[in-house]
Amino acid sequence: MKANVIGLDIAKNIFHLYSIDENDKPVKKKLKRAELLVFSPTTLSV
Repeated sequence: MKANVIGLDIAKNIFHLYSIDENDKPVKKKLKRAELLVFSPTTLSV
């Protein structure tokens, strides 16, 4: 997936990652703090 727009809602323990996929559909992923540290943008598919 190639994303051009990525947004990150920063919080204390839960982070919300927003993007647009190649079909112009919104993608939202919820990550815990530990998951965010090892997250790779290439795994953005929900």
